Amino acid sequence: MALFKPAEQLSDVRGRIQEILEHCIKEKSTLGYFAALYTKVAKGIEAAIEKKEFDDNERLARMDVNFVNYYIHAMNCAFSGEPAPAHWQVAIDYSKKPEPLVLEHLFLAMNAHINYDLSNAINVSVKPEEIIGFKNDFLKVNYILFSLLDNVQNDVADFVWPLKVYLLFGRKTDDRLLSFGMKLMRNDAFSFSCILALCDEKYRAIENANHMNEVVDLGEKLVTHKKAWIKAVFRIVRQFESGSVVSRIDWLLK
Repeated sequence: MALFKPAEQLSDVRGRIQEILEHCIKEKSTLGYFAALYTKVAKGIEAAIEKKEFDDNERLARMDVNFVNYYIHAMNCAFSGEPAPAHWQVAIDYSKKPEPLVLEHLFLAMNAHINYDLSNAINVSVKPEEIIGFKNDFLKVNYILFSLLDNVQNDVADFVWPLKVYLLFGRKTDDRLLSFGMKLMRNDAFSFSCILALCDEKYRAIENANHMNEVVDLGEKLVTHKKAWIKAVFRIVRQFESGSVVSRIDWLLK
């Protein structure tokens, strides 16, 4: 039995994420780091839709609902013990390990949800002949996400003081890198959604399977394929991640 029901309309989205967040807190799960971030993203997108800031607000709301339902399904798998889709299973498996940093947990979930789920959410929400016209609204969502990056960095830095020092001296460079990384992931998702729009059902399945393998491979590389000196730095930083899982989630919610 699923713990979390799928969202049916825009007003359901934040409520479902909140239910997942509360369950993560109860279970002391590091999956709550991304849930905390997602609550902020969902709030920003919902507010923009309510203000009618998009070219087609109804279509964007439909995409947002479809998008969150991929996440809800993954979290139902995570907490029921059932196998999750492979791209999410990487993040779920590493959520049970002590080694990854908070930022690594966030990037693993972002990799699964943005690099794979987003293109499929667009594909089921936007008609093929409208896909190019959808790009303007897609870019507006990018701006909402970028506006949250600074807050996320500062929240994480509150319990990892070496990161706070780094942000103090390297903020401009760091902001550009994070913004570029987020933009790259989302632009790749949009490009892949265009490919899906051109495929019939048979080739769409083939393209999705190949793409999933790429996203799974990237997820593994995010946490395992590091040079020796990077691993050494991460070991040091890990020692300074203060607080419990729940207290870190609380910081991310601020």
